[in-house]
Amino acid sequence: TGDGRTQALGVAEVVCPDGLDEPDGPDGWPDPTTGLRGVIRELMVALAAAGATATCSQAGGPRYGAIDADSNLPDVRIAVGGPEVNAFTGQVLSAAGQACAKALAARLAGSPGGTARLWVPAGRSRAGAFGPGADVRAATDLPVLVVAGAGPGELAAAVAALAEDLADALVDGGDPVPADGAESSGAAALADRTVALLNRGTPGGVVTPDGTLHMSLLRSCSAWPSGIWIDGERRTAPDGSSFAWQHWSHTFEYALVSGRDDWRAAGFVASAEEYNHDLVAVLPRGDDPPQAPPVHGVAARPPVPPRSPPLSVQPGNVTVSAVKPRGNPLACGRTGMGGPEVTIRLRETEGRACTARVQCAWLTGASSARLVGLLEEEDGAALPVRDGTVCVDMPAFGTVTVAVSAAARPAAPAGPPPAAAGPVHTRYWLHGKGPAPAGNLPVAVHVSPTRVTLAQPGEVGALRLTVSGGAEAVSGTVQVAAPAGIAVTPGGPLGYDLAPGGYAAWDLTVHAASGTAPGRYFVAAWLRDPFGLAVEDTAMIAVGERRWPDPELPPEQALELMLADNRAGEAEIELAVLTPQLRITPGGHGELLASVTSRLASQLRGEAQLLSPFGTWQLLAPSAQGFTAAPQSPAVLRFDVTVPATARPGARWWALVKVTYYGRVRYTEAIDLMVLPG
Repeated sequence: TGDGRTQALGVAEVVCPDGLDEPDGPDGWPDPTTGLRGVIRELMVALAAAGATATCSQAGGPRYGAIDADSNLPDVRIAVGGPEVNAFTGQVLSAAGQACAKALAARLAGSPGGTARLWVPAGRSRAGAFGPGADVRAATDLPVLVVAGAGPGELAAAVAALAEDLADALVDGGDPVPADGAESSGAAALADRTVALLNRGTPGGVVTPDGTLHMSLLRSCSAWPSGIWIDGERRTAPDGSSFAWQHWSHTFEYALVSGRDDWRAAGFVASAEEYNHDLVAVLPRGDDPPQAPPVHGVAARPPVPPRSPPLSVQPGNVTVSAVKPRGNPLACGRTGMGGPEVTIRLRETEGRACTARVQCAWLTGASSARLVGLLEEEDGAALPVRDGTVCVDMPAFGTVTVAVSAAARPAAPAGPPPAAAGPVHTRYWLHGKGPAPAGNLPVAVHVSPTRVTLAQPGEVGALRLTVSGGAEAVSGTVQVAAPAGIAVTPGGPLGYDLAPGGYAAWDLTVHAASGTAPGRYFVAAWLRDPFGLAVEDTAMIAVGERRWPDPELPPEQALELMLADNRAGEAEIELAVLTPQLRITPGGHGELLASVTSRLASQLRGEAQLLSPFGTWQLLAPSAQGFTAAPQSPAVLRFDVTVPATARPGARWWALVKVTYYGRVRYTEAIDLMVLPG
């Protein structure tokens, strides 16, 4: 503040002169890189690099600072330009008194470069300005740093100098001139320490002027989509509340840390990342050094020999956020690891531009590295590789992606893990799940339409079967499976040989044999993708039902038929919870049972997934399982529940079973789980 005191600031509003939004670019839009607009942009970037949240506004526009409209509030304003070019600066100087206006004019007149800064203290104390219903939009509600110039060129130079001054996150505001009625300097003397809250939960909190820390432990909503249930009968938590309300036991983990100087010097970013990434313990292998002599009759484990990490980065303000094959091969539907390059994504975390040194165990021999775009599609400048080390220039808070072409690369994974229940439904979105189940599908099979209605046995319907490929050539066969009483021709196997992006199609005829009982039957077409994963699509053959949809029906009858069809769909299976509640002591075990009864005319195949709140998944097994049920028959689903010995008595949560089959989703009622005293 210029009087020997330091004021901590975190959220700034940069108030610019009016008229900077006039179109002057070649495309008819304002050019953000030229003139005063360009140096203001540099100032905004410098504020962000210093760790401050920054918002830009115009003098004649609305002010940022009403808590009923803004999610947070600024604690300082930077006025660009004197009162002759910035109306907001004029408002500040008018409210602050003649002394401030005279001081700014004197500094401009006495400056060799025609630039000046003026720190105008706030007219209100922080305790008075920040509280419930806070509104700090008035000209002197917050301290204001005025940056002025004798002319347009001098003003641009003054803003550029301020941006450069922010490199050390400390700005000299010049000698302050007390505003009329202002607090002495706008802030009390600060101790040279910083306090931070590390969290493993909801990152929401505020510190009030009296030093009280308020934290948002949970956030919930009751509106769309959480408040609207769309899959069958509505399900709730055991107490009847919406799952979004989170009415169950929670464990919150936070750490309060402090250190000398600011958050950069204290190393809070590294501490936070370590706090959110548990240390991974490594057990010694059988070929490790022999065991040490026993201690008290107990054999000691051999020491783990020191090993160089396969990847390391320096300095400490740079972290590695991703190491993966270049080009996202799984997301593109590729079956291999892609090309010979590996992507390493780096992030600077303290707002300090630096040169990162990346050491890779596989950067040996004929290796090269280059910068690439965030999407890894475009090559940039080549980077030197010396002795397994790549040097990369990192901008403040920048994210840089490097592609490494290595002579010896990390071992390739074996592809996506096997599905818990197969085949995987091609229309995975109907099951509320991701594709394949990891990455995208290298080949997909589809049957359309997904419903064929045969009003009576003996009728014939039509289906179209398609197989489409992804980014690579693929070949194989499609199998067509039909239940008893339903015939499909041609019945397969059907071969395909596709170029990248190609497809094959077949027209199928479906026929219900004479004497086929009315009901809902499912025909499946499936294949094995290059990973060996079975992928299928299905079509329902409704025998003995009225044709739906029927465009010739009057609207009233169409609505009645649609509602009847919805009821018939909900009646395809019956779900029952056989263990409505489970009470287990710490260290104990239990079994959760549910049943699925099929009302289909053909075999029911599906997947049962056990859902529970985050933090309890490791207590329930298996997370998913496949099941089959004969027509008009039940299948029992069994899940084990293990409560650790450290569980808190009285803790309670819920679990429910999500059942998916043939593009449909159903849920059981929630089961109440509680930990009893031991």
